[in-house]
Amino acid sequence: MKESSLPPNPRFLRIIKVLVLLTVFTAISQEKSAAQTVPDSLWIKESAVTKWDFEGDLNGWTTASSSVANLRATTGCLRGDSVGIDPNITVPAQKLQLRGADGVAVRVWFSQASTLQLYWSNEDGGFGQTRFAQQAVPSQQWTTVRFNLSANSQWAGKTIQSLQIDPGTATGMTFAIDYIAVMDHLQDPDNSLVSKTYDFNTDAQGWTIASAHVSGFRWEEGKLKGSSIGIDPNMTSPVISYASQGGIAVQVKSSVNATFAIYWATTAGGFDQTRTASLPVTNQGWQTRWFDLRGYPTWAGKTITRLRLDPGMATGQDFEINSVVLLKPQAFDDVDGDGLNTFAEKLNFTDPTIPSSLHGKLAIETWDPMPYESTHEMVADSAFYSAPTSIFSLNDSTTGQQPGTYYATRIRGYIVAPSTGAYRFWVSGRNGVELYLSTDQTKYRKRLI
Repeated sequence: MKESSLPPNPRFLRIIKVLVLLTVFTAISQEKSAAQTVPDSLWIKESAVTKWDFEGDLNGWTTASSSVANLRATTGCLRGDSVGIDPNITVPAQKLQLRGADGVAVRVWFSQASTLQLYWSNEDGGFGQTRFAQQAVPSQQWTTVRFNLSANSQWAGKTIQSLQIDPGTATGMTFAIDYIAVMDHLQDPDNSLVSKTYDFNTDAQGWTIASAHVSGFRWEEGKLKGSSIGIDPNMTSPVISYASQGGIAVQVKSSVNATFAIYWATTAGGFDQTRTASLPVTNQGWQTRWFDLRGYPTWAGKTITRLRLDPGMATGQDFEINSVVLLKPQAFDDVDGDGLNTFAEKLNFTDPTIPSSLHGKLAIETWDPMPYESTHEMVADSAFYSAPTSIFSLNDSTTGQQPGTYYATRIRGYIVAPSTGAYRFWVSGRNGVELYLSTDQTKYRKRLI
């Protein structure tokens, strides 16, 4: 543990660890013609400045209104009943202190057609008609409501301190909210890199289970869900005819740490160990896993006839799939060398040609295998300076237990200190851990602390 004094500007933080090596820097459905769209669930969860997705609890949202009954978190949603004329829920009591965002996105379901209302408070005052927006929501279908407030004088340039959602104005209705997200950008991201998508908004889109090792497989709340009860759980897509290109992005959630695998069948053969790829998933909530398959000879240039997802080999694992996206080759390019592929940058509205970081996220890279038990041995191996086995992002600095043996993980990003003062950093890991902090926004002045 180390105490350090930081001024309020970006600093580069890095942690290295072996067996798990760690580095921390302070820092998409149905086809709609030939052009595919990026699922809302993928880009909103990837690029949100702040989000509440109610996975397991209310995330601190409460109600003081007698017009809301049975407020609860179940199946990954915030649910309740509107029993009066003024139902409302509010964000936790602590001030958000948000500034510079475009607005708010809410994915919601109403039992009858009604209106979703958003209120906010800022330095000028509390909830009221001057800080208010609303949109109509249809009956009994999941709808993503986008409140674009970038031109609202009571939002733009203000410090947003708290939020209130009024979920419907019709007495006797029920509501469900999948997520509430504060967004830097509310326009659709560039979908030119998307070849085919499954977003499961309305049904399972032909995906089925043929494995006795999956229990309770179902479509629910716009997701595929189930439990692994054996060593070979899997789900398969409908039959397709797809000229393979870059690879696949899968948005997944697991109740345990596991290895997530994809298989593919082609006109040359069915599912087997020559047509598969895998990446780790953790029990840290929703994650997007990028399968860059351009270098796989059984994928590149082949006609894909079916896909299979194996969510893990951990008996008792609960899993959910939010979207499966087939991507073009250039989606996996990292032109600027910042660890973010082109598609991830487009989801987050950053420039793929300029090194950048993602707001509120850390990049995590893994090298497997890395057969050492110290950071000294690991950094002496030239393999550590080659392309990592996998790259993805974290919404916080908690990685959980990673599946595997003798591999290295590096986490890096930027931190911005809210004010000048003393800050304490800590890291834990097995066998070897190193934590670096730069004296400026570059990695070149990092020092071991």
